[in-house]
Amino acid sequence: AVEGEILSRLHHENIIQLHGVTTGGPVQAYMESERGYFLVLDLLEDTLQNKLDKYRNKKGLRSLRPRGTATSLVTERLQTVAIGVAKGLEYLHHKGVVLRDLKPDNVGFDRNGTPKIFDLGFAREVHTIHKKEVAGSLRYMAPEVALGRGTSMASDVYSFGVLLWELCTLEKPYKEYS
Repeated sequence: AVEGEILSRLHHENIIQLHGVTTGGPVQAYMESERGYFLVLDLLEDTLQNKLDKYRNKKGLRSLRPRGTATSLVTERLQTVAIGVAKGLEYLHHKGVVLRDLKPDNVGFDRNGTPKIFDLGFAREVHTIHKKEVAGSLRYMAPEVALGRGTSMASDVYSFGVLLWELCTLEKPYKEYS
């Protein structure tokens, strides 16, 4: 319900678009409907996690590539994915929304290859977050959030930094930890 409510107020090319929800709005549908509700969202063709897995599989073929190709592939990922995610995150923050779960599984691509942040299930308006509340995926979570010291927009920026590192290196962050 919170995700639907937040999405209903957002419109940006790098954020998944809400197209419909059960009559009465997401909060009413959730609270008053016996069968629940559903959200109608943009159709996404792929996720960043799937793309990273494909890039990692191709990484072993590096010796077969012409010189400079690996650098151009990183540049391409940064120009398409990283900039799109950064623009979407900037828009959310401008609207007072903290995502709290930025990770490759929550970045998708439409049929044109435009990156879109989706799964705003943990997203909250910054003024509604309780200081000790912990939400997100540990691998991408800012240390202050994991320690229960509060979430802020800077916490999302930390998660973006981890995602950016993964885009550049094709390494799983903190892979030594399960």
